[in-house]
Amino acid sequence: DGAIPEFEIARETRTQEGETFAAAASRKLVCGGAAGVISRTLTAPLDRLRLLMMTTARPIGAREALTLATTNPPNIGFRGLWMGNGMNCIKIAPEMGIKMFSFDVLKQKVAADPDNITASEQFVAGGIAGAMAEVSVYPMEVVRTRIATGAYGSLRECLASLSQGGASAFYAGVVPSVVGIIPFAAIDLTINSILKDKAARYLQGKGEEISVPLLLSCGMLSSATATVVTFPLNVVRTVAQATAKPIKDIILTLKQDGLHGFYRGMLPCLLKVMPATSISYASYEWLKTRWESA
Repeated sequence: DGAIPEFEIARETRTQEGETFAAAASRKLVCGGAAGVISRTLTAPLDRLRLLMMTTARPIGAREALTLATTNPPNIGFRGLWMGNGMNCIKIAPEMGIKMFSFDVLKQKVAADPDNITASEQFVAGGIAGAMAEVSVYPMEVVRTRIATGAYGSLRECLASLSQGGASAFYAGVVPSVVGIIPFAAIDLTINSILKDKAARYLQGKGEEISVPLLLSCGMLSSATATVVTFPLNVVRTVAQATAKPIKDIILTLKQDGLHGFYRGMLPCLLKVMPATSISYASYEWLKTRWESA
């Protein structure tokens, strides 16, 4: 799905003067997590369209995916656009918490100067932290994907079906998922670093500092670029989560549709980037203000 907007926002938000690490972490986790719930809930329809376009037996367009989302399961109506969103929101706290804690610990280990971490050091720390968070919450991601396909009438039915496949069923597609973190992080951080440096130099000439919204804009562009490049791995992972088929068989099936097969669902995925980040940031700022005034 790309970078976690609420994690990126929390990371780019400066620690307040005199604030302890525990207080800063609590604020970022609570406000970032709540902002993530708001953002993911409001953009959930686009996410379900993406999942359906990726996992149907044959390629379908956004219009057909919309029809499928509101008719499968039968009589679901527009509530179907939010199928799987509950699990997607539940996994925010552990995913973000593990990533934030791991990143801060690893940053201290790999960086020569933890307060001025370089792009390469951030790549190493961020990549490992991302992989740890991904593996930790992966079973929840699989459950979310299965529910979003509309194949199950309830969470209990979904879990019962997955349990028949043993523990491995809860980790279907984990290899392309973890492998995809490396190129995604490399592209994302490289482009983000270039954009931020250019923006900082331009603003420095005008005697201004780079703002958080501008930093997030750089993040949106770099994340969108990384998403496009690594999207085939995202499709393979999602199909594996939905079907538990071997990766080799999934690739052979997708190849039948040519390059288009590996880019199913990319349009709703990219359309989600800007509103997801914008909503997350606005929500985070509002919640942070309430947190500070409490």
